[in-house]
Amino acid sequence: MNKFCMSIENIESPSAKVLLMYRAVSELLCEKKDVNSIKVVDITSKAGIGKGTAYEYFTSKEELIVNAMLYEYSEKFKKLSSQLNECGSFEEKIYKIFDWIKNNREYNILYSRMIRMLFGDAASCEEIKEQMPQEIFGKICAYTSNMILQLLEEGYQEGVYTETDLGKRRLAFMMMVVGYAFIAMEEQTPYFDQLDNSEITAFFYSAFIKALKNG
Repeated sequence: MNKFCMSIENIESPSAKVLLMYRAVSELLCEKKDVNSIKVVDITSKAGIGKGTAYEYFTSKEELIVNAMLYEYSEKFKKLSSQLNECGSFEEKIYKIFDWIKNNREYNILYSRMIRMLFGDAASCEEIKEQMPQEIFGKICAYTSNMILQLLEEGYQEGVYTETDLGKRRLAFMMMVVGYAFIAMEEQTPYFDQLDNSEITAFFYSAFIKALKNG
């Protein structure tokens, strides 16, 4: 696997040309292009720039795609964070997270496929983690963790549930989100076809609250 150079600058403050390439990557994947068949020239042509420009910023197609993925998800999480701040109650925020998962369903499926195709084994994933600057990895983990902890504390302060153990709060939250995401991202859900989305989200939210109510 090529060595990556996942710089803070390319992810947090990409130049105009880099941003064009990131958008081109996203568009190609949304067109259901096989990531293994995508060439650098495909990306630069869609971006409207010369092929050589890509190598001024990235050493390989894989490096460009991974950086584009991190940038896109960073932007999506920023939008989600902004939307949560506009919500009033804890319940409204949880349902906004459900909406975000559902509305980004196709995008999430495409990128999960891309990850499997590019980095199809655990060793490769570990290699990417090792190559990723800790400054970036640390920021991603800290941002996600802080957002979850703050959200869960809001639920407790509102009296939605009584559980004080942070570990149990996080476990219940992750079970709810991962469970719903599993169903939302399934391309065929024969076991849930008889339920509409409002019933599914209500079920997961209710189960989450019950798990955190003592007594």
